[in-house]
Amino acid sequence: MSEEPAANAKGELLSFGELLVERGLVAEERLQFALQLQRDQAARGIFLRLGELLVAQGDLQEDTVSSVLGLQGLTIRWCARCTAQFNVRGEDTNACPRCQQPLTEPPSFGGVSVEDTVGADPEESLTEGRTFGNYVILGRISRGGMGIVYKAKQISLDRIVAMKVLAEREEATPADFIREAQAVAQLRHPYVVAIHEVGRHEGVDYFTMDYVEGLPLNQVAASEGLSEREVASILLKVCEAVHYAHTQGLLHRDLKPANILVDRKRSPVLIDFGIAKGKDDEEDEGSIVGSPAYLPPEYLTGAGRYGIAGEVYALGATLYSALAGQTPHTGVDTVQVLKRAQVETPTHIRRVRRSVSRDLGEIVMTALQRDPDYRYSTVQDLANDLRRWLEGEEIAGRSSWLQRRWARVRGKVAAAFGILLALVLLVVTVSFTLKEAQSRSTRSEGEAQWRRERTALESELVEAELSQARLLLELLRPAEAEVLLTRTLDRQEAPGRRVDLLSLRAEAREALGDTASAADDRRAAAALAHSEK
Repeated sequence: MSEEPAANAKGELLSFGELLVERGLVAEERLQFALQLQRDQAARGIFLRLGELLVAQGDLQEDTVSSVLGLQGLTIRWCARCTAQFNVRGEDTNACPRCQQPLTEPPSFGGVSVEDTVGADPEESLTEGRTFGNYVILGRISRGGMGIVYKAKQISLDRIVAMKVLAEREEATPADFIREAQAVAQLRHPYVVAIHEVGRHEGVDYFTMDYVEGLPLNQVAASEGLSEREVASILLKVCEAVHYAHTQGLLHRDLKPANILVDRKRSPVLIDFGIAKGKDDEEDEGSIVGSPAYLPPEYLTGAGRYGIAGEVYALGATLYSALAGQTPHTGVDTVQVLKRAQVETPTHIRRVRRSVSRDLGEIVMTALQRDPDYRYSTVQDLANDLRRWLEGEEIAGRSSWLQRRWARVRGKVAAAFGILLALVLLVVTVSFTLKEAQSRSTRSEGEAQWRRERTALESELVEAELSQARLLLELLRPAEAEVLLTRTLDRQEAPGRRVDLLSLRAEAREALGDTASAADDRRAAAALAHSEK
């Protein structure tokens, strides 16, 4: 038997936060701080559960969250098939609402992040079996930023639909809710969820749409081991749907694996246009709407608006996530992901998952370029390259990637070529002179003079190699620069020179997306510089 939910003197159920304070687990001021942060993030379209937020802030341990949930009559359960976690209320609910597989104890690495609360909610009016106008509620599917989605049966047509209802406590207005329905209703595409009816019953706004017997893309990829060709094929269809929406003047603005349902035939359906806007609509100043791990850096930093280039980035991040099993930017909480996405270049996908083919990896990383001008110009261009890769043709992403960079550096290439030629001649000359100096050391000048000349010439050679590495970085060839600098470091012992070499290699590694190694180089350079003082 589960413990009875905790209540106050009036018999009212205590909230999660009230229980924490009552039991002395969290100070009132820390709770209020977390609640304010939760509200601030929700206003920006980022929805965090209080327990998850408090764990991320270091105010609670994960096992404490589980214990307090137990006082509310809730337990965390896990679906081994689709890897989703849920808060489960009561003992009658033991099946995953997504794939109907048994829910079990979560693994030790599961954490406290959950998708939804399932089971009978004493405050929820649309419970399973209730008749709601022309519909019978069959169960709740999920709760999102603008309402609750139910599985329902339409009585008049005897068909199963998904019904989205504006919840009473949601901050979204009926106008926002209806706008979502109208935005999707104008779209007619096989890979976009279809709207059936928009209405109001007993003061509750709702709309119905296709019920998709499927799972989110990331869960299908994880649980069923999709091949890279299957993932690319699914994303190609999603790109076609997104491009179609663009031709109708609509941006989705929340493209991510969770909003792509995949059925048993591997056919995707794009859902949740809750924050969609027209391409020319004004944005709310200071707000960030969408899922941080899939939002482009120019939008997160405020350097630019969210547009088609942002949709290209989001689709690239979605493809990255499905192939690599993690988002381009990871972190222990949403705030850390947000900070990393603003300033860091994603680690190249082939460094995370070596099995990803070279050209498919190039498509992913072209879509994820930090500079919007270096990405695919449109979602259709991204779709075309995916199609070429699937058909075994040469992708355009590689050549167009080089062309975009050529346009940026071509003004410097003439001078750079001259510098490079001079550097090559210098290296040859230095090598020859070193040999001459070594031969002279056997003559009357003596061993000491030879060592002084050798040191001076080696210093000149290091300076030449540093200049060559800087030129390679300028020409956007960081891999070659890293190899050159590593080779030079292997033979260079002078601390001052090692500081310069380590600092420059850090730049090369950062350009390659290896931020961890770049940080190691910077720490080593700082330590050497400090020891020299």
